[in-house]
Amino acid sequence: YGAKILTVILTVLVATIWVLVSPYDSIERTSIILYALYIMVYSYSDALYGELQKKWRLDKAGISMCIRNIAALAAFCILIGLTKNIRIALIIMLVVSLAVLFGYDLPQTKQIVDIRPDFSGKRTWKLLKECFPYAIYTFLHTLVLTAPKLAVRGYFDKDTLGIYSAVMAPVT
Repeated sequence: YGAKILTVILTVLVATIWVLVSPYDSIERTSIILYALYIMVYSYSDALYGELQKKWRLDKAGISMCIRNIAALAAFCILIGLTKNIRIALIIMLVVSLAVLFGYDLPQTKQIVDIRPDFSGKRTWKLLKECFPYAIYTFLHTLVLTAPKLAVRGYFDKDTLGIYSAVMAPVT
């Protein structure tokens, strides 16, 4: 559990640094960072689901996923439709995810299992060491899938790049 929290925080930090040094405009930067924060909250909930799974209580995780995904999708769609502002929609999606985390995930998980993370234990560092090759593989796999889009980014406008991404998404 502690290892998951450490890797989630590290991932968001690296993503934020990458976005800040990349040639994105302000709308793209804030959108990517907001989405990374949304994924961070989701990943934290996923760590709680792992703790629930150990106690055979995936029903709680399923309820959480249904609430979060339906509410986040509805909020995103409604706000995009009303405001035409991706950043506002992502902020509300993040707020919905945080509401599910603090209003459902944490209270439900605390009733079933002690969720105090251990960052100092040998098990945490052993797990991080054992999973490091998989993390490298996942990074390289994602890079291979993303590199073409990053390469053509400088040659196309945003609309054309959006079409390219939509066409390539099913392939990757």
